[in-house]
Amino acid sequence: MKKLWPEEYLRIAGKAASFIRNQLYNAETHRLQHSFRNSPSKAPGFLDDYAFMISGLLDLYEFGGEINWLLWAIELQETQDSLFLDREGGGYFNNTGEDSSVLLRVKEDHDGAEPSGNSVSAINLIRLASMVSGSKADYYKRNAEHLL
Repeated sequence: MKKLWPEEYLRIAGKAASFIRNQLYNAETHRLQHSFRNSPSKAPGFLDDYAFMISGLLDLYEFGGEINWLLWAIELQETQDSLFLDREGGGYFNNTGEDSSVLLRVKEDHDGAEPSGNSVSAINLIRLASMVSGSKADYYKRNAEHLL
């Protein structure tokens, strides 16, 4: 088996992120689609899709230093906040609430075999607060505190 070097991992991760941006992301609405099989699904992205994508983009930025990954992570965080954030009760709902067939908007408040979207989001907000300054950093800190 061929050993991969860190630069190769970075290149492959960047290629995967670019695929998602080109195939599963609408630049006009700033929204993600949930999945891809021969073409993007009609299902909109859920909280987990945004939270884990933002986390991956922050990893790409921290490792490779390309500002475009950080800028996209910030953009996705803004979309996540507008679609899923419970501004009164704290935390993020799992879905947007736009689908009338979904009767209940739930918030995952515990981790299972994988971390919940809320747990990943808390870490994302703390990471973002450390990467930006001023009112944006304060906003991320307040959202993290409200989430926790």
